[in-house]
Amino acid sequence: MDDTGRELLTQLARDLLVEAEYVPTVLQHGAGAAPGRLGAYILAQGVSTPADFQLPEPILHPFECPRVLVIGFNPNHGPREDIPRYGAKESDYVDFYAHRFASHRRDALGHPAHRSLDSDGPIHIGHYHDVEQMLAGVLESPLPFGDQAVYCDAIPWKWKQDSGPSFGKADGAIAYHRLDRIINALRPAVVLTMGDRSARIVGDWTKDKPLPNGRNNGDWPVWHVASYHPGARAGKFRQNRQAVQQALSDGLRLGPRSSL
Repeated sequence: MDDTGRELLTQLARDLLVEAEYVPTVLQHGAGAAPGRLGAYILAQGVSTPADFQLPEPILHPFECPRVLVIGFNPNHGPREDIPRYGAKESDYVDFYAHRFASHRRDALGHPAHRSLDSDGPIHIGHYHDVEQMLAGVLESPLPFGDQAVYCDAIPWKWKQDSGPSFGKADGAIAYHRLDRIINALRPAVVLTMGDRSARIVGDWTKDKPLPNGRNNGDWPVWHVASYHPGARAGKFRQNRQAVQQALSDGLRLGPRSSL
């Protein structure tokens, strides 16, 4: 793994560990015990004890200058998933995400997987697999995550699906700052957003016409391609897959823009 990716992951993880120190106080006294929106994020996981609290996700399996940076909205909370929790050592926390898509973190077919506290075998993660297969049709790697592509979420804090806090301007500003930091450190050729919420943080939601759209994020010009989320209703992700792949190919062919 390149030092730049590892350094970014370590910095993000350390910042998140500092914020996670509010977990016991928030769980005991409520959201107001933490600054800003942090308390709301902590409570949204729905756990009652710090030992059960799953730490937020910094970035997954990073390296320098990925061709594609995939951006979701927030990681899902799986109560029985074997994942770093409050009180974990920094080294274990960093290593878990530094090797998120390594071979030992995949199933027998090579698909992204996780392990459950109730089972010894790997459990296939459909969301990551669907996105990775779409990328594999564009990039020269059959398993792009951890090779040609990096995955992150706009909001790193985990909560149950459809039970998170309301998303307002303050949350958008926090997410924008986080993504700006990641994009300017990793300098991808193309940013691929999954779903309208993450797309609107980066740029316009262009679901009906997923062309590569230029956007100057900080001092680094990037192409933005918006995709439906794999979990979107009515099979929208698969219906638009070819159009998104074409937009990704176009963005990669055009390369970084000198001006936008």
